[in-house]
Amino acid sequence: MRSIRHIKNFVYGFVLGIAVIIPAFSAGTMAVLLNIFDKILLALDLKNFKRNLPFLALLGLGALGGVFLFSKFMSGLLDAYEMYINYCFIGMIIGCIPMIYKRAKYEKIKKRNISVFFVTLFFMIIIAVTGGQGDSNLTLEQLGSVTPAVCLWLFFAGAAGAVLAILPGISGTIILVIFGAYTVMLESVASFYFPVLAPLAAGMLTGCIAGIINLKKMLNSHPQALYCGILGLIIGSVFTIYPGFEKGINGALSILLMAAFVIITYLFSKKA
Repeated sequence: MRSIRHIKNFVYGFVLGIAVIIPAFSAGTMAVLLNIFDKILLALDLKNFKRNLPFLALLGLGALGGVFLFSKFMSGLLDAYEMYINYCFIGMIIGCIPMIYKRAKYEKIKKRNISVFFVTLFFMIIIAVTGGQGDSNLTLEQLGSVTPAVCLWLFFAGAAGAVLAILPGISGTIILVIFGAYTVMLESVASFYFPVLAPLAAGMLTGCIAGIINLKKMLNSHPQALYCGILGLIIGSVFTIYPGFEKGINGALSILLMAAFVIITYLFSKKA
């Protein structure tokens, strides 16, 4: 039984790793979909860290595997089947909404927390409308030598991306797109190019620690406000992911995939 749980945690980490490298999709959203968002935050508490080390280690190893093994594959898949994949993601997001709402409604929802929901929802809509227009196609060849200024740029891109990646609904990768570091990141991961990976990883670790500390405080002191905010981010992320609609067989297949993932995710979240 324990070995099955370990395998499941590794697979969860693998899926989170894949989510990290997908633009416009959030690893935090995936953690919510997998129903491990709270567990990850609580496991990182110093009091619980030793007891949860096996869970965190397997999750981390799986995430690294997902990032390194799928960096090339996922970028090619998104290029070839972007619309289908995005409709699958939309289905997953819609399917998990009842679970998040149930967590927010453990008691009567306070008016100020309803305001939190609308603030985060409108924030996501603004992101969807304005979009990220950075030069995401900067390649390693175009980057040239990794100077101290480039390291600083990569560090801040990684830190900003990690902070947002923790929040469900917001894609950390989209920040790399805005910073113009997305293609550089993918190529560096695929080729293990350490001069770029080192400042990126240092920034991501710094941003991750800062983000987790603040989220844990919210989970302990204002859980309903946190989940109302998450609900707004999750629903709003549909607008950032929505790829448009095509009439004909492509559109019909997209809708079928979305419906299938709504049902699968809803059933999964009920049992999780």
